[in-house]
Amino acid sequence: MPVVRQRIPEERRDEPRYDGPEVVHLQGEICGANDPQLAGLRRFAQGRKYVNIDLARTSRIDPGAAAALRDTVRALSGLGKIVRLLKPNRLIGALLRALGIDAHASLIDP
Repeated sequence: MPVVRQRIPEERRDEPRYDGPEVVHLQGEICGANDPQLAGLRRFAQGRKYVNIDLARTSRIDPGAAAALRDTVRALSGLGKIVRLLKPNRLIGALLRALGIDAHASLIDP
């Protein structure tokens, strides 16, 4: 019986990809505007169009760090990058929404 070869479709970048090299994982406590994880986020975002920030393992973010994260996300969005904040816990999600981060990024709740 003949086998019909299926054509593999080209990758569609409009669909989010939340694994592998397009995800940066922030974890534990993030304290202050100069937290090393925020610096790592900025390095990670260089040269990428999609910046997926996994907050599932982030237990706490203080207001100064949250404001710095908002400023970073705002800057990335201004450069035309697509920013997604993945799985923040309820408290972190509420803080980030209160700071207006959802005007510049998508918040994907767990």
